Amino acid sequence: AGIAAVSVVGASGAASLRRRGAGRSAWAEGPSVGESFAHLATTLQQFSEFAASSRQAAVARHEAEAQALQQAVDGAGNEEVKLALQQSLTSNKASLKETSRILDAMANYSKQMGGVLQAPSGTAQTCEDVVCGERASCTNTMKGAQCVCNEGYVGLGQDCHPPPEFLPHPLIR
Repeated sequence: AGIAAVSVVGASGAASLRRRGAGRSAWAEGPSVGESFAHLATTLQQFSEFAASSRQAAVARHEAEAQALQQAVDGAGNEEVKLALQQSLTSNKASLKETSRILDAMANYSKQMGGVLQAPSGTAQTCEDVVCGERASCTNTMKGAQCVCNEGYVGLGQDCHPPPEFLPHPLIR
């Protein structure tokens, strides 16, 4: 079972397991919050680099196509062919504008998400540091560990109670 699991996770996942002491409990734990943030930050950086290189490639492709279309327009003797080539040239420009807009939006998204990841302070508490109320559980959030009332209870995490609708009340008055 361990060999099949390593082949699914891949080399980086297997290396991560070796660092944490491979075994069944390491699989159950999953990556730490810090490891998850680091992986997400790396993925966002790669996404941003992909958007930038794709934009450069798209500009080069569209410029080459525009140059070829312009040469064809200049060399066309038939007015109908010339008009069709000019329409293709206009479509090429519009396509580049839309492609650039999308790739810029991708890069902007990566930048904004990277900023969100930088927002949590390094001094945020973890669930190991927090004691929650009787009917609450701890969850790690971007702001650190927070107590949240369990399902079916309401409150602020330290004092969770059933909602008034679920409290015993007389059926007949």
